[in-house]
Amino acid sequence: MGEKIIPLTFISDGRLGVYKNGKSEFLTLKKQETYINVIRQINKGNDWKSTGRGAAFMGVMYKPADEDEGFSLNAAEAVSDELLVYACTCSSTGCIYTKKIDSCSPEGLVAASTDWRVSSICACRSQIEAYGGSLLCVAEMEYKRGESHIVLFYSDKPYVTVTDGDTRDANPFISPDGSVCYFDYCGNARDINGIVIDIGPRVICSYDFKTHLVNELLSDDSIDYFSPKSDDKGNLYYIKRPYKEKRNEDNGFVNILKAPFKIIKAVGGAFDLFTCKYAGESLKSNEEQKAKNKSEKQIFIENNIINADREQKENAATGEKFPGIIPNSWVLACREPSGNEKVIKKGVCGFTLYDYEIVYTNGSNLVMLRNNHESDTEHEETLLLKGNKIIL
Repeated sequence: MGEKIIPLTFISDGRLGVYKNGKSEFLTLKKQETYINVIRQINKGNDWKSTGRGAAFMGVMYKPADEDEGFSLNAAEAVSDELLVYACTCSSTGCIYTKKIDSCSPEGLVAASTDWRVSSICACRSQIEAYGGSLLCVAEMEYKRGESHIVLFYSDKPYVTVTDGDTRDANPFISPDGSVCYFDYCGNARDINGIVIDIGPRVICSYDFKTHLVNELLSDDSIDYFSPKSDDKGNLYYIKRPYKEKRNEDNGFVNILKAPFKIIKAVGGAFDLFTCKYAGESLKSNEEQKAKNKSEKQIFIENNIINADREQKENAATGEKFPGIIPNSWVLACREPSGNEKVIKKGVCGFTLYDYEIVYTNGSNLVMLRNNHESDTEHEETLLLKGNKIIL
């Protein structure tokens, strides 16, 4: 028998899926199923508040709880061909679980807290001893104060945080030889009240499991480098994009006049993004939000607000085979051991190295790309899944 291929995990339309044996399938999560059933029971128990003559006479306007709000899948990755680890947020509680892929048995709780949520995961697929424990996965732990750090989760002991500071450390990836963990980070800029009003450019680093030292690998004041991954040949893959990407820029004089209003809008926007990420709803009124949604569909990806409708149309107009919602300025690139950089694909927001191939997502599609490091036109692409806000 040949070597077993570890399934590829993905999240689409809020559901956890796996790609294996040439096909995609969605998994049933007991935690998610239980939460939805609880919400349905609550809504059923509250039916009397909005139905019947009494409610009609009093003019009661009771809004049932939304089954899609309050529970969100954040990240997942297979540890082996039989086991995966996933992170979710349930009723403002961050959780991380293990799940048997081909089993309907309940998930195993690894850790949970109302103080953090896990935003990205890299499963440990080899025996790595770090801080005296058997490593299960490395994850990005995000805190409500605007920081996120790299954390080691174990199967036999409490988790350990290995980075700190007023930074956003994200997208961990364990090298094939298990010696280092790659990740990206950026610094926070806060006002006098401690509110995050901006972030710096993203930088790629490595964390050594033995020496516990962090080394900076790629940085540029005008470029965001993020989502690093490496193969067994020493190639380093990553996504890069302009640090400050603007469209229809105003001239300097107009910017000066608008400055006070932009500051107010930025602070209000920061609070709105915060509530969207942790509470699942906007600070804006329902009418205002509905009007906004009619004119344009905006989604939040990698700390950026993307105008999905506009980007989809622009990518389709360029003749893209599988047009997505990510700007072409987001580029998947590969840096070889010699230092030479090659562009692999444009319009990418996430990717993984799977069975010696590259699988990427442009937000709308999950596509397999032959890893030959040639130009875009010579790449052979195969569509694996079409969905909504696909996360790898």
